[in-house]
Amino acid sequence: MIRTLFRNELRDTWRWLLALTGGAVLIVGMLTVVAAWLPQPLSSVSAGTAVVGAFAFPYAVCLLISLHYYRSAFSKTGYFTAAIPARGSTIFLVKGAYAYVVAAIGGVITIGLALLSGLAFHLAGGGTVDEATVFLRQGWGMLAELPGWLVALVIVLLLLLPLSGIAGFFFAATVGSESWINRSGFGGVVAVWFAYYLVNQLGALAAIFLLPSLDLRTYPDVTVAFAPGLLAEAGENAAIFPLGAILWLLVAGVGAMWWAKVSYDRKLELR
Repeated sequence: MIRTLFRNELRDTWRWLLALTGGAVLIVGMLTVVAAWLPQPLSSVSAGTAVVGAFAFPYAVCLLISLHYYRSAFSKTGYFTAAIPARGSTIFLVKGAYAYVVAAIGGVITIGLALLSGLAFHLAGGGTVDEATVFLRQGWGMLAELPGWLVALVIVLLLLLPLSGIAGFFFAATVGSESWINRSGFGGVVAVWFAYYLVNQLGALAAIFLLPSLDLRTYPDVTVAFAPGLLAEAGENAAIFPLGAILWLLVAGVGAMWWAKVSYDRKLELR
């Protein structure tokens, strides 16, 4: 049954996912070529648009795959989904796992788009492809000098990042469709998403001052600083990374997905 559920998700989404990905690659690629050939300030405008397109792509992927979840689980087709001979938690976990895989693949593609748009900025400034290649090698060398524990932490954070990207939307779609608010229709979903977003931002802001940060000022000797307010005290140009805020967003994402799973399993309410 799980295999069938995954197959259904792929069948319903692969066309528009392929179209979205192809469109993003084509647009960012064309803007990069244009940035290399046009004079200033048109080349900078093209490069800036390429950057916007590159970083808008993962948000578009997360939003659209979450809209697919809402439509398949709570709109008219939700009755067919609920009729599948499987527990609600199983259905939700399959949909969540599929969305996670899609978001993760989108994240990998985003890295490529970001590198391409970065090349566009470099070329717009009069640089060359060879110079950009040297810069990338230097950046990779700096990453290789990081301590092992930090590399492991970065890998864990990167693995959780796609989950954080879809969590708010899945939470809003599920909790916003419960009986206490579903009379508002899609407006209830929007209201729950806004509440989740507000709490998330306030929590991240508090975490910046209350949870640990990474002190990169003595790179490659990276230390974890537990001093409250370190980021504010360090100044604008200090190499302080607010690790606590990232951890908060990821923990909140895991919690939101768990809450949504319980809600779908126990409080499913179809219109």
